[in-house]
This record gives sequence, structure tokens and C-alpha cells, in this order.
Amino acid sequence: MQPVTVTLDKPILDFGQQVSALVISREVEIDDLIEVEDVEKKTLRSLMLMQRLYRTPEGKELLLDSLRHLRPADFAKLDKAMGPFLVLGPATGERLPEHSPSASSSPSAPSND
Repeated sequence: MQPVTVTLDKPILDFGQQVSALVISREVEIDDLIEVEDVEKKTLRSLMLMQRLYRTPEGKELLLDSLRHLRPADFAKLDKAMGPFLVLGPATGERLPEHSPSASSSPSAPSND
């Protein structure tokens, strides 16, 4: 998968450095999902995945506290760009609905009623 760079409308500070763009270049791994699976709050879970997957253009990791200062519009852009890297739904970046039956389950046979 090709890296995707997301330019922030409002830069954030991370380790005292201004960050105006973030890059995602790897797909989610099981370890990433394990780290966030017990987090109840959807927004925090997304932020934690962003912290694990995104890097600055220079390749530096980000502090979770830095990502907490994102504007909602920038959060939405990062979340949308992250979709295809999660490989949880179609290539459009859609995610499988939470609490839905597994997408891999086979359809039931028609009844003979």
C-alpha cells in the first residue's frame, strides 16, 4: 500500500516541534488492535490507532497527547485516510459495523417452507 500524507488545517505540537502533516504507510497489525481493543470510547480508540500508525513526514512517532489537540476536521481527515490501512472493510475505507455478524459467515440456505 502506498503511503498517504494528510496535511493538517491546524498544525499540532509534538515534542516541541510543529507538525503540519502526518503520513500513514503501513497496514494495521493484530498487535495494534490488541492495544486498543479494551478502550470503550470510539474516539480515543481511533486516536490510539492513529498514534500507532501515523508518523511525521520525517518518520517520527507522535505522542498521544499531541494528537488530542487535533481539530475535529483534521481528526476526520486522518480517520478517513486511515480507513484503507485498517483493511477491515471494502477498499473505499468503510469499516465493518460494530456488533455485526462476521462478514465471512456464509449465507443461510433458503428454507423449503
